[in-house]
Amino acid sequence: MDEVRLALRRVLKRPGATLASIVTLGAAIGAAAATWSLLSAVLLRPLPVSEPDRLAVFGEAGQDPRYPGALRIGQDYHFYPYLRDSGIFQDVAAGGSWSLLVDIGARAQTTSVYFASANFFDVLGVRVPIGRGFARDEDRRGAPLVAVLSDRY
Repeated sequence: MDEVRLALRRVLKRPGATLASIVTLGAAIGAAAATWSLLSAVLLRPLPVSEPDRLAVFGEAGQDPRYPGALRIGQDYHFYPYLRDSGIFQDVAAGGSWSLLVDIGARAQTTSVYFASANFFDVLGVRVPIGRGFARDEDRRGAPLVAVLSDRY
C-alpha cells in the first residue's frame, strides 16, 4: 500500500509529465492498433471469395489494396455486356459504388451504395446468409430496383 501512495504522490507532484506520458502511451497504442488492423485487412486475410486466384477485377487501372494480387484492367461499365457475352471468361460480373443520401426517420444520412449485376454473388462464390441475392430477370433496363443489405448496415 505504501508503494501506491508513493506513486500517487509522484503523479500529483508532476501533472504535466504524467499527462504527457498518458497521451504518448495512448497515441502509441492507437497507432499500433490501427497499423495492425490495416495489415490484417490488406495482407493477412484472404478475399472472401471461393477462388481468389482466378479473380480479375476490371475497373480503374492500378493496384487496389482491397484486391491484392488481382488483375486490374481499366474499363468502363458500358463495356460489361460485351465482356460478359464475349466467351473469353468463364463468368463476368459487374459492380461499382457511389454515395447516396438515405432518409432514416427524422434525419438523412449519407451511405455508400454498391450496384451489382445479377450474377455478382455467384461469380464471387459468396453466399447470401439471409434472404436472397438478385434474380436474373431483375438485371435488365427498366426493371424495379432491388437492394441487398449488408450485415454492417
